[in-house]
Amino acid sequence: MDIKSINSRNLNKVSNIEFKSPNNLEDKERIEKGTKQNTAVDQLQISPDARKLQVIRQRIENNFYEQPQVQNKVAQKIYQKYFKP
Repeated sequence: MDIKSINSRNLNKVSNIEFKSPNNLEDKERIEKGTKQNTAVDQLQISPDARKLQVIRQRIENNFYEQPQVQNKVAQKIYQKYFKP
């Protein structure tokens, strides 16, 4: 990328730029209508599964699963589900 410094020649070019604004009534009305039509409201809905994950995340952050009684309970459930005949 080529970055050129601003000198007196470049400054004159920049200062001669004109910014256009809506000058007739039709353009102004169109712009106003456009802003009025865009009144949609966004909503965020969290699924039940995502809410469960939020609870688990909070428990992890609060070291809930580091408690010995919780670890024992989890180990029992894993054993009963996968290893107990």
